[in-house]
Amino acid sequence: MTACAANDALCLEVRGTEQTRIRVGLHCRTRQSILATPADWSIANAASFQERTFTIGELLAGSDGFRMGKVPSWVRMHRAVPCSLYTVSGRFGVSSEPGFYYVRVRQENGQMAWSSPIWVES
Repeated sequence: MTACAANDALCLEVRGTEQTRIRVGLHCRTRQSILATPADWSIANAASFQERTFTIGELLAGSDGFRMGKVPSWVRMHRAVPCSLYTVSGRFGVSSEPGFYYVRVRQENGQMAWSSPIWVES
């Protein structure tokens, strides 16, 4: 790939306290790609490296973005989300007949997610 898409992402699960530090090293090597052309160089970054350190507490408070070399390349460290905001527990009743069930959730912002069907027998 000669340039990253705007929505490319890497998600991590990190365990620690608010003081736990996360060090991220990022390389931009677009010009070294065997697929890169002069046209790509006009919109892509020059080869560069940056290292940033964040605490979990800083990422719980909000996201942070920084330029990676030349415009238009930016990196965004999104806010951390504590387990309490993505963990659900509860109970529900099922019919006496065997069948498929699935769990469906709706977030506060209206987005939805659901599980694959789960076969249940009494």
